[in-house]
Amino acid sequence: MKKFIKALSVVIVAAMILSAIPIVANAKSNTLAGKTIVTFGDSLTKLGNSASTIHYPDYLASDEYLGVPVINMGVGGDSTRHGMARFESDILSKNPDLVIMSFGMNDQAGLIASGTPNVPLETYRQNLVYFVEKLQAIDCDVVFFTPNPVLEANGYSVGIVAQPDWRTTADF
Repeated sequence: MKKFIKALSVVIVAAMILSAIPIVANAKSNTLAGKTIVTFGDSLTKLGNSASTIHYPDYLASDEYLGVPVINMGVGGDSTRHGMARFESDILSKNPDLVIMSFGMNDQAGLIASGTPNVPLETYRQNLVYFVEKLQAIDCDVVFFTPNPVLEANGYSVGIVAQPDWRTTADF
């Protein structure tokens, strides 16, 4: 009897896996069809690290990844301060369903040369919280994407890594 139950379990699991394959294959297009996805950030969003390479928003839009259009709203040299100035026109006006944000390099950039960041840490934090709260208010999901490494021990990404639940920004 144990062998029969074991064999039946294997058959059931195999049937479940095989029946799920068509669903998984179409999950991208079914889930994301008609959604507005926007990337928002600095030159790491706009250009990546080289003008001769494909940039992450283009990878995301490709059929290999999301397979849906991705609006690239990265601007070289921007900090969160610059992002605040263009947030309404570049992001909220698009009524996005998902925003992938990448800021921080230019906010902390002055820290390397002068010991003082271009944007103080608390202002950086407040700007990110503002973006998240405004986007959540329109039922938009937010993903933070930081491809750059920490440049020194007191860089921004130390101590403000992703919280377990971005929908709760009170502790951020």
